[in-house]
Amino acid sequence: MRRLLAGIGFTIVLFCTILTPTSAEATTVVRSYDLEYTGTSTYTRGHVYFYNRSVEVAGEQNSSNTTGQGCRYTKAITNLGAYKYTSVVCGGTTENYDLIIPADVVGGAASVKLEFYSTDDTRTTLLGWKTISRR
Repeated sequence: MRRLLAGIGFTIVLFCTILTPTSAEATTVVRSYDLEYTGTSTYTRGHVYFYNRSVEVAGEQNSSNTTGQGCRYTKAITNLGAYKYTSVVCGGTTENYDLIIPADVVGGAASVKLEFYSTDDTRTTLLGWKTISRR
């Protein structure tokens, strides 16, 4: 009976150890950002969540131009080279976005560069950028 109870106790400890996340997996770093195009109410803002093997960029972007020209979008690029774009907003609209970018190295990405663009039928212009560091 003692051996059976000892075996069950060992199994429970082993099972709990396997299911407990390591400190690297459990650590999430959150950083805020706010990019505004000077002199307008055009912006992209939100939070960057640094996880162990990915980065989440969640926020809101606005195109203050109500003529339909000068649409806006945001691009997020990790220091590892992976990137994603938001959809394009035009004509005085506001939209939320949530980008999940892989960072498949131990510890995840060290930084994310956020680029805010204006685009129309003839050209795309970088309005501003900001690098957000994990540390």
